[in-house]
Amino acid sequence: MSSTDRWFDPTKPPKAAIAIAAHVFGEVPPGWRKLLGETLNALVAVRTEDRAFSLNYLSVEFENHQLEFDVPDPDRVLAGICRRCAQRSKSICQQCGRQGRLRMFNMTDAAVL
Repeated sequence: MSSTDRWFDPTKPPKAAIAIAAHVFGEVPPGWRKLLGETLNALVAVRTEDRAFSLNYLSVEFENHQLEFDVPDPDRVLAGICRRCAQRSKSICQQCGRQGRLRMFNMTDAAVL
């Protein structure tokens, strides 16, 4: 994959765009990979020239016990897709992908079990 490949380019076929995006954002915990794929599918389905800036600077964060997409200047559609992903990740185990709920063990440790 070359560094010029841009997954958010609307002229790219969806499968190629998702493959590039999965390569770029692939370092998520194994239990959230399916959720990442579903979210990338949704983002690829709504990519346009107008959304290229937001998608170019999109980043994935997963440090606060949820899978979050940080999108600069999102419109309502992009914000909704990203918000839905974050909400769903709160009830999915990071390691196995099963449904669960967030539980706090002490002031610093939490997990979805």
